[in-house]
Amino acid sequence: PFIVKAGDVEVRAVGTEFVVDFAPASVEVLVTEGRVAVETSAGRAPAPLLLADLSAGRRVSVTPDSSGAKPVVEALSAQDLSDRLSWRVPLLRFAGTPLAEVAAQFNRHNPVPLILAHNDLAGLQLSGSLRADRLEALISILESDFGLRVERNADRIVVHRAR
Repeated sequence: PFIVKAGDVEVRAVGTEFVVDFAPASVEVLVTEGRVAVETSAGRAPAPLLLADLSAGRRVSVTPDSSGAKPVVEALSAQDLSDRLSWRVPLLRFAGTPLAEVAAQFNRHNPVPLILAHNDLAGLQLSGSLRADRLEALISILESDFGLRVERNADRIVVHRAR
C-alpha cells in the first residue's frame, strides 16, 4: 500500500487522491477522491491505531497531544475544497501575449478547447494573470474588454470577431 508518514501519523491510500499538510502542531489530511485511513503509531502500540477513515470531500486534523481522543472529521463544501486545492492549479501570466498562445495555454489545462474562429484574432495581445481553471474569466474578458463574441458548445468554445 501507499503510505505517507508525517511524524506519528500515517495516511494509507486506498485507491485515492489526497493531500497531507504536515506542520509541527498538527497533520491535516484532505481527501479529494476515494478513501484513506489515517492511523497513528504513537504510544508504540503493536499495530497502528485507526484515527479516521476518510472519504472524498472530508478532512481531518490530527494533533500530537490529542491524548487518545478521536479527531473530528469534517465535510468540506465544493468551494472550500476548491479553495484548499487552488495551489495545484497553475497561475498563467501574460504580458502582451498573443491570443493564440493564451488559448494554447488554457487548452493544456481544460477539457473543452478554446478555438479562434478567425486568423486575425491570433495576434490580439493580452496582459494579466489568470488561474488555468478560470476559463470563464478569460471568456468574460474577451467579451467585455475586446468586444469579441463567444459561442459555447459541449465540445468546444469558439471565439468570433464582434458583429
